[in-house]
Amino acid sequence: MIYIVLLRGINVSGKNKMIMKDFVSLLANVDEFTKVNSYIQSGNFVIKSNLNTVKDISLIINNVITNHYGYNIEVFTYTLTHFKELVNKHPFEIIDKRNYVVFTKNGSQNPKGLDQKNFGSDNYRVDSLIIHICYATKYSDSKLNNNSIEKLLQTTATSRNWNTVQKLIAMASA
Repeated sequence: MIYIVLLRGINVSGKNKMIMKDFVSLLANVDEFTKVNSYIQSGNFVIKSNLNTVKDISLIINNVITNHYGYNIEVFTYTLTHFKELVNKHPFEIIDKRNYVVFTKNGSQNPKGLDQKNFGSDNYRVDSLIIHICYATKYSDSKLNNNSIEKLLQTTATSRNWNTVQKLIAMASA
């Protein structure tokens, strides 16, 4: 089975540093993983495995991170099919560098939480496990960021831009 794995908070502002080439080598030595590829340095992976549950994949990756690096990192794991189903619901026109997808760990504990704050002209839609966003200008100009989403929705989340999401799907589909 093919999985897409997203790590939260890797190589951000010098925190939780991991060299992806080295980490891929660690994962490639896991017996249950038959193929491991990474995309850029922020914790994006495509993994082929004989395991049948995302929970098992996440647990193994979390154990490798904890044992080798000592970090407590959230691991978001999806089958390729489920990842595509979530992402393909993106309701906004694709505009260069303005579209993002925010993946939540277990959905929102407060689905209307984002409605409590004014995010200006940024557009968003909360689905069951993800938030689709089209920023008015760009991510760095907005208050609708990963930290505010986690706080207002009372969940753990990780964000990816549209290009990264599409690249992961292409890698996993190849």
